[in-house]
Amino acid sequence: MRTGQYPIFWDIQKEWDGKIKFDGASRRDVGYVIRKKGFHQQIAIPYPPSYMMARPLPYVLKSPHVPKEARVGNISELLTPTPRAYKIGNLLPWSFPHTLLETHNKSVSVRVFVVDAASNSPLVSRLGVVRGYQNVDGDELWYVYRGNGMVRTELGALLYGAGDYLYIPRGFIYEIYADLSSVTHTDTNNTILVGVESTRPLLRPLVSMDDVPYSIRDMRVPLCEQTMHLPVVFHDCENPYVLAVKRSNAWSFLAYFANPTACFGWSGTPYPFIVNEKYINVPVVDTVHTDPTQFIAFVTGDESVAVSIFRPRRVHSIPYYHDNTYDECMFLIDTYAARAGSVAMGDMTFHPQGFCHGPQPNALSMAPVVGDPQHNRWDRERAVMFESRQPLVPTRESIAVELLDYWKSWIPGN
Repeated sequence: MRTGQYPIFWDIQKEWDGKIKFDGASRRDVGYVIRKKGFHQQIAIPYPPSYMMARPLPYVLKSPHVPKEARVGNISELLTPTPRAYKIGNLLPWSFPHTLLETHNKSVSVRVFVVDAASNSPLVSRLGVVRGYQNVDGDELWYVYRGNGMVRTELGALLYGAGDYLYIPRGFIYEIYADLSSVTHTDTNNTILVGVESTRPLLRPLVSMDDVPYSIRDMRVPLCEQTMHLPVVFHDCENPYVLAVKRSNAWSFLAYFANPTACFGWSGTPYPFIVNEKYINVPVVDTVHTDPTQFIAFVTGDESVAVSIFRPRRVHSIPYYHDNTYDECMFLIDTYAARAGSVAMGDMTFHPQGFCHGPQPNALSMAPVVGDPQHNRWDRERAVMFESRQPLVPTRESIAVELLDYWKSWIPGN
């Protein structure tokens, strides 16, 4: 599966055209600084003479979701090829993403971000209220399972809603603002993001058809502040802009005099973007069960990490039994026939390497027999699957929301 870079987009308001020069050298150009991302990403932002105002403050993650006495057992137990499942809906809102699975070297992790729409889960440090996040460890890809709102980035704003895939490259600052207009007393409408972090860039695979897995015309890119008429708020020593930075799998706080997301123009790659699941296209063959690798929508250059997206499609059969060479972690957006009631929509399954699996016995016995491919049923299953060549290990947080009897669903009669 070949990978490629994303197409170059640009967004700059007309009145700033000619004032901002994306040549990488005009660092003194009308009071703007050129910041560089990757190899040729250049953005222009206003800044005061003293940009940094405080030394970094380390922050130790102490999730309120998991009690201190919780233990995940010894390492040999975690490395056994045991299937697991997780009840994502039981995760509490928190100021940081919950990590459920990760590799030993922390290069790949499966995470869930629950943003409380009622309060936006403000995190208060000694420097003030944290506004933004910056992950310099790796790329982030999020699926918006629930909620809607706005993600404000260094290059501008993106409006998100359920069914969107949000891609944030390494090192970009972003803020999440959940939409409060739809919050009611009975439904908090928390924004729930389910995603993967990879130290290797996640790229669009190159295939022979331009619209597979999705067309670049369907990508929504950030619009800079002035284009969207958003207020640009500057900060001072009394009320600084506090940023939470993730580096080497640890968080620290930085404080700025100016808002680092106040962008007046940008050009080049990489960049954050959104593509909705309804624009994801997958090839389907009626006469055989389509291999999930055909559904890959994001993949690293060395194919060590892949994200496959399952969309409504004509189905030949339920999945074949197979033995993994990758760890598979699947989030069920809708119900999944091959699991036959062992898990429900909104749950996550984890099938590690060395575990030969397929449909549960109950699902296999209830599967319809189709003779003519023209009679194949139309399946509206939706799911997103994260695959890692390096083994994923459950974290302490995952134990608190694990469905402990999931492995028993392969025993006939259960």
